[in-house]
Parts: sequence; C-alpha cells; structure tokens
Amino acid sequence: MTQSNPVIGADKSGLQYRNEDNEGKRALLTHHKGAEPPSYAEAGTLWLDDSAAPWLLKWYDGTGWIVQGALNTTAEEFTPFIGGAALGDASESVRGLVRRASNAEAEAGENTEKYITPAQLAEFGGGNFLESVSQGDLNTSVGDVSSSSVSTDFVFIGTLPGGQYGFGHTLLGTTSHIFETMISTDIAAETAKIRARRTNPAGSATITARQRYITASPPFDMGDGAVHGFLFLKLDAAGNILGHYLADVPPWGYNGPTVIRADKIDRKTGKKYRKILKPRSMEEYMDGAAPEYIHEEITQDIKNADMALIPHPFTLEDGETAVLVDPMDGRIEKLLQLQNAGEEIAAAIYDGYFRPDNAALARKGPPGVMQVALKVF
Repeated sequence: MTQSNPVIGADKSGLQYRNEDNEGKRALLTHHKGAEPPSYAEAGTLWLDDSAAPWLLKWYDGTGWIVQGALNTTAEEFTPFIGGAALGDASESVRGLVRRASNAEAEAGENTEKYITPAQLAEFGGGNFLESVSQGDLNTSVGDVSSSSVSTDFVFIGTLPGGQYGFGHTLLGTTSHIFETMISTDIAAETAKIRARRTNPAGSATITARQRYITASPPFDMGDGAVHGFLFLKLDAAGNILGHYLADVPPWGYNGPTVIRADKIDRKTGKKYRKILKPRSMEEYMDGAAPEYIHEEITQDIKNADMALIPHPFTLEDGETAVLVDPMDGRIEKLLQLQNAGEEIAAAIYDGYFRPDNAALARKGPPGVMQVALKVF
C-alpha cells in the first residue's frame, strides 16, 4: 500500500517533513495504490485498486469512483472500460471496438460486424454493401428513330438508342412498302446508325425504326435535374419535321466509348458502380504488376461523358438543324409510356399534333443543340 496524503500539515520537523513529502510523492507515483480508497481523495484523484486481480484504475468524481480500466499484471495488459464495463467488440446494441475486415472478408462480402475501408470498398465492391447487378435489376425499354422521306437511295435515319445494349430493330409504318435497312458504325464516335432505302414501290415514305434495349443506368441528369426523356427533332430550314428520336436515354448514353453498364449496386443507396481497370502505367505492368480492377460509381458526369461526341442522333445536311424538346417536360414521360405500350408516336408528330416552339430554353445540355418547348395542337 502506498497511500499518503500529499498535503503536509504545519509544525513539522525537518526529518518528519521530508518523510511525509517522500510518502506523498510515492503515493502520487503509484496512483495511491491500495485495497481501500484513499481517505483524502478529492475530485479528480486517481486510485489503483489492488484489492483483487486484475487491478482497477479508478477516478474520483467527488461522489463516487469511476472505473477507467483494468490492469492485468500477469499478462501485462491494460483494458479500458466504457460505460462501467470492460471495452470489448461492438455490436448493434453495445458500444465497443470495431475491427477491420480482412481483404478476403471484404471480397467475399461476409455479413460481419467488422468495418471496411474506402479502399476496400473501391477494390472489392464493398462486401455486403455492394451486390452484383442481377437480372431482376435490369429493365428494357423501346426507343424510336424516324425519317419522313426515305426513297430508293440509302439515307441515314439516325442513331439507334440502345447502342451496345440494344437488340434487333423493327420497322413501323411499312404496311404497303418494302424497305432495306443496314446498320453502320461511326468509328470515331462508336455509334450504331441505321440506314434505309425503299425498294418497292417507287417514291418516298416515312419509316420508323424501333429498338428494344436494356436500360442499364437510368436516370439521366444534364444539370437541371433528372430528365423525363429525350425527344429530338430534325428540322429543315422552314421548320418542317424531317425526323425524330424518342427514348428514355440520350443518343450518347449507350453509344460512344464510355461504358456506363452497372456491374454492382449498393442496395442501401441505389447507387450503381462499374468495374474498371485500376490505372497503372505501362512501366508498372512491365515491372510485373498484375491487372487489378476497382468499382467506380457511375455518376452523371460519366453518363454524359460522350455528350459532346454525340450531341444528337441525326446526320444533318445544309439547312437542317436538330432541336431537343424540353427534357424536363413531364409530357415526354407520357409519350414514352405510350411508346412502350406499342403506340407509334411518329404518326402524331408527322400529322402535326406536336410542334416545337421557336424560342430557345435556358437549359443545360448537348452543345450546339437548341432546347425548345413542346407545343400541342
């Protein structure tokens, strides 16, 4: 026991003062170690209780003693206390230590109470946070692209909306006509464009190509909020409609070099991630580094990365222009619902039921493409 009041009273001889001073300092050095609390304790006093093993380090708050931790002199270990109990592993109901998951546990996605680091989240897809995109996460939609004048010479109708996620196309409005179509690829933009010509009878006619595709990464946001859909119109110098494109994805979404296919999905946030090769230099590979993959969140910047490369779906001749009908207009979503139900929206467009306004809207979007309001007659 090394307890002694470090406060020395008056009228002490030199030797007595020295002895009491030494005992008081020794008590401070040992945290007033003893089986009973020091009788002279004041608020803030530390006491090492050695009445049992392990020893307990306690702190006096002026009323009672608060256990700070346990000292195991055999194992030479100190265990902190929290909430009156030894600090252990945390759980949903108990505060405590949280251990880091191993790389193997993070990669396997084991359901544990261990935490993962941001680096593990990026490298292994977040364990039980991210799951592989299943067939149930994928939906399909249909998109139409049309031309009002297809004759016996091949003409470009437009870019198919599905790109690398698209299935085969069908032709609408061809009851009494025979057409040939072909798909050509723009190597620079990596776009799939459909061309068509009329083989019988002679003359020109309106044709609509419809494609079903996988909707891999909706919604799209060009800077003004999530859009309702994309209705592009091709106009001549007089404002007549020569072609249209209607889909829930822009032409740059699934065409172009940027991959926006989701490989993983965060079930908690709904965010989607793509698997990409971890950036390394050729020198690193030549020095023996192995290719590694990480999961990157598919942001709106990634979805719109090819916007400038494919700002609209048409091939324009002199005097022709492409406009984008206000994508924030909720009626575009209604048109898409009708289109997915089998309706041919092109017929209403060419019959004059819909017209684009002449005034430009202050919207963010593809460069060089004016955005206009939709007028219904």
